[in-house]
Amino acid sequence: MIFRITLTLLISVAFLSCTQLTPFYEGSFQDADVTDTSDSFDDRDSDVADSGDSISDIDVTDSGDSISDNDVTDSGNSTSDNDIADTSNSADDSDADNSGLTCDAEQPDLCGTDDSDSFEIIPTNQTKCYNKSIEITCPTPGKDFYGQDAQYPHATRTFTIQGKAPEEEIFDSMTGLVWQRNISQSRYNVSSAHSHCRLLQYGCGAKGAWRLPTIEELSTIIDYGEDDVAIDEVAFPDTPESMFLSSTFPSESSGYLWVVHFQFGTVEYAMHYSPLHVRCVRGKFCSHSSRFTSSTVSNDVVVTDSTTRLIWTKNYELAKNWQEALSYCENLTYAEESDWRLPNINEIKTLTTYSNYAPASYFPDMPSISFWSSTTGKTALDFAMNISFNAGLVGSLYKGYDNGVRCVR
Repeated sequence: MIFRITLTLLISVAFLSCTQLTPFYEGSFQDADVTDTSDSFDDRDSDVADSGDSISDIDVTDSGDSISDNDVTDSGNSTSDNDIADTSNSADDSDADNSGLTCDAEQPDLCGTDDSDSFEIIPTNQTKCYNKSIEITCPTPGKDFYGQDAQYPHATRTFTIQGKAPEEEIFDSMTGLVWQRNISQSRYNVSSAHSHCRLLQYGCGAKGAWRLPTIEELSTIIDYGEDDVAIDEVAFPDTPESMFLSSTFPSESSGYLWVVHFQFGTVEYAMHYSPLHVRCVRGKFCSHSSRFTSSTVSNDVVVTDSTTRLIWTKNYELAKNWQEALSYCENLTYAEESDWRLPNINEIKTLTTYSNYAPASYFPDMPSISFWSSTTGKTALDFAMNISFNAGLVGSLYKGYDNGVRCVR
C-alpha cells in the first residue's frame, strides 16, 4: 500500500519553538474481556497479543535513554497525505545540544474551549483502490467496489520536524501533540515505560514534561498508506514493525494493557509485563464529551457527532461482506439523504470510548459487535480494517466474511 505525503512548509514560524506543555491524562479503562471470542480479526493477530517471551515484572533498565547520534535526514521522497516541514537545525554528529533553539514560546493549543468545537478526522493516507484481493483502478460510481477509502478526500496533516538531531521532535498539526522523533531501542514493561518517559530529558521537553501516550493518542499516528511499517516513515524514521505501549489498560483486567501494532495498524492487548517499544509524547490532547445528538427525519433516526461533524445512520446492518457493505452505503437513501458512504477506519474509530465496555462507545444503542470500514488491510489486500465495539479492538477481517455495517455522511 502506498502512502502519500506532500512535502510543503505549512507550519508557521511559531512552530520552530518548543515548550513544555501541560500533560493531559492517564487513561483508565474497564471491563476488557480478553476471552471474548466475538471479535473477528486478522487470523495472524490474536486479540490478546503476547510477545511469547517469559519475563518477570522487573523493570527494564535504560542506560541514559540512549539515542543514536546519527543525523536524521529528510530525503523529500515521500508519498503520504502528511506534509513534512523540517525546521530542525543542522548539526554534525558531535553537536547534540539545542543551542540556538528557544524553548519558551508556546505551541498553539488546538483544543476548543467547549465540547461543541469540531476537529478534522486524522487521514488514513490510503490512496489506492482494491477489489477482494488485488489492487485495481479506482472504480467509477455505480461500479463494483466503488466507495472505498481512497475515493473520498482526506484532510491535510503536517508533521513539523523541530529541534536538533539526535533529539528532534515532531509537532502534529492536527492533534497539537509533540512526539519523540528518535526513540530508545530499549524495550520496557508498563512500569519501566512510565519511568522512562517521566524522567526523559529530550529536545525541548524538560524532565517531567514527557509521558507515556494513552491509546487514543498513540492511535493517531497509525498510517494505513505506507508499504512497510504503519507510520509516517519520514516523520518517524526507523520505527520497528512491532507493538508500542500505551498508558491505558483495562481496569477490570490489570494483567493486560492497550498497545498499537505498527506492522498491521491494529489496536490490541498485550500482557503488562511484555517488553515493548515506547515513544513518549508531550502536550495536551483534545477531549470532548456530550457529543451525540439523535434526530428523526421521515421516520429515519440519524445521529450527529458535534465533535467530528459527521452524521451517522442509527440503523445498521448485521451481515454483509465488504463488497456488499460498500454498495449498501453508496446506494442507501436514508433520512431523505442519498450521499451515504462506508466510513474509513479513522472515521469509525471516533465512535470509540475506551472507558466504556460492551459497548466501548457512547453512541446511542451501539451494539457490542464489529463493523466494517472502507479501508483495506495494511498487510493483506484480501482483508479490510474493522473495529469491535465490545472493547474497541481494531483489526482486519477477510473481505468475504459477513460483518456489521453503519453508514456515514
